[in-house]
Amino acid sequence: MKKPKREKPPKGTWKNILKTIFSCCPFSAAFYIIWVLACVAASFFTLITLERLVVEVTAIDAGTASLRTIAAAVGILTLCTAIRSGWAINRLFRNRLCYMLNRKFAPRIMEKYARLDFSCYEDETLRNVMHLSTDNPITLPVDAFFSAVNGTGAVLSNVSVFAYFLTVSGWLALAFALLVGAVAVLDVLSNREVIRARWEQSPDARRMEDIGTLMRDKNALFELKFGGAAYLREKFRALAKKDAKRIFGASLRGFRYNAASLVLLAAWAAATTFILADMFGSGQISAGVTVTVVTSFPMTLNTAWRIASRFKTCYTNHFAAGYLYRLMNFPERDIDGAPVSGQSYEVLFENVWFRYPGTDKDVLKGVTFRLEAGKAVSLVGENGSGKSTAVKLLLRLYRPTAGRILLNGKDIWEYAEAEYYRAVGAVFQDFARYELPLDENISLAHGADLSAVKETPFYRSVARAAESETAFLGKRLEGGRDLSGGEWQKIAILRLLYALPG
Repeated sequence: MKKPKREKPPKGTWKNILKTIFSCCPFSAAFYIIWVLACVAASFFTLITLERLVVEVTAIDAGTASLRTIAAAVGILTLCTAIRSGWAINRLFRNRLCYMLNRKFAPRIMEKYARLDFSCYEDETLRNVMHLSTDNPITLPVDAFFSAVNGTGAVLSNVSVFAYFLTVSGWLALAFALLVGAVAVLDVLSNREVIRARWEQSPDARRMEDIGTLMRDKNALFELKFGGAAYLREKFRALAKKDAKRIFGASLRGFRYNAASLVLLAAWAAATTFILADMFGSGQISAGVTVTVVTSFPMTLNTAWRIASRFKTCYTNHFAAGYLYRLMNFPERDIDGAPVSGQSYEVLFENVWFRYPGTDKDVLKGVTFRLEAGKAVSLVGENGSGKSTAVKLLLRLYRPTAGRILLNGKDIWEYAEAEYYRAVGAVFQDFARYELPLDENISLAHGADLSAVKETPFYRSVARAAESETAFLGKRLEGGRDLSGGEWQKIAILRLLYALPG
């Protein structure tokens, strides 16, 4: 069986992350970096102060200890501990960044969705990327930034520990550096298995979401009550079992790296104890240094785990943010072009061929016909003959594979998008039901003038069914009014009438 291709984040992800963060919230981002550097300094001063405190405490029996120095050392250690345990600061800055990105970056994501080229939705990669990046996309660059800054802080903290160990023994410092590097690499390798499994499970996860949506949708449940609900439950259970097995298998494969980390930590602790005992026995180091290094074991091992964890989190968040920026790089529709002129329109399909992206079957083969203003035209044909496809091409949802579609003698793709859609509209069978007030449901805008459609029989019928012209439509919110399928379809037609000129 061919091994699936390993996913990689797109190039330039870190550049995009930093650009997003500093463009939306430059001052908070800069202050947080300064705070992390303060935590690094606190780690270094903790070791220096701890050594001094041990020296003074061991000198108490000899009567040469300075109580003022001891008190100052305790105060410094307390302050350093408070700085290094600044979880409230982390939460404050993270919430601030999320708030600013919700204001400034979230609209750009929504605009991207609105401008995505419709053909992108035929791309399996896009569907996977959307699944992995759109649960809460604002947090993706924020989490990546925080993990990168905190990971850098953890590295610098280890540099300070390394520098202190270097004053004690070069071998001790080298062993510590190798330990941290090895544990970090092993943790990243362990997590890479899970990341790969999540990408591979994306199609199944999307199927589970679709089933969940059907089981929660009132309209679908009407039909499922007559059969099918049990089948969908079993389908969901099978997919969930398959996904759980895939993730658990990835965790097991990754555990071998975690087990290697535990072995390395144990070996480091044993080797360090042996080196210290030998140096103390030969008089190369004092009791204060020995006690300082030994008592710093928990902090040192915790620091090694922290840096490994930061690298792992950084790697994971970098991947997650990469999905978002890959989404932002998908092609958009060209919205610029010429204005649409004239009050009367004529459409010509000129030898139009079309096949959907990723397929090798031509749905339309050399189709030519003319649509003239003032005439009603019906497209008649068997299922799958391309009737809906022709409408999609006319609405510029797809480009023809060959041939042209002309509006008043000019290719429809030469017109500006906004101009073109003022001349062309459609009501689909699977029209959208917006849970909005009635007027906004028709205009999709605040405070719009609906006088052009208020005198139509459709509007009067819908207003009667909703019992108010200001009613909120839909049942998801308390007090909302639901409508029959026919009334919802009338609203879709009213949207078209409202959007078209005249």
